[in-house]
Amino acid sequence: MRLALERANVIIGPPPPKWEEKGKFTRKIDAAFHLGKSAEIYRQLNSNEAAIITQLRTARTAVWRAIIRAGRVLEQIRGKRAEYRRTDLVLEAGYRSS
Repeated sequence: MRLALERANVIIGPPPPKWEEKGKFTRKIDAAFHLGKSAEIYRQLNSNEAAIITQLRTARTAVWRAIIRAGRVLEQIRGKRAEYRRTDLVLEAGYRSS
């Protein structure tokens, strides 16, 4: 947001360091807004609306967290299935050889 405001000459400050990669996606979203009007848009929002925009910009929504959590659970389930398959194969091989 600061970068968009600086580019629109709304605020003046030192440029962010070039090595900084943090916030690259949010800068792209801010750049998509018309720079002259983005500051006005953000100023007109109430706190709830601003929170929603921030969550969408930073991908920190409850839905996104639920998707990440579901992916982790799925990885755990797949890992356990692979372990069960390995033990089943070992048991079957041992059973056949006896």
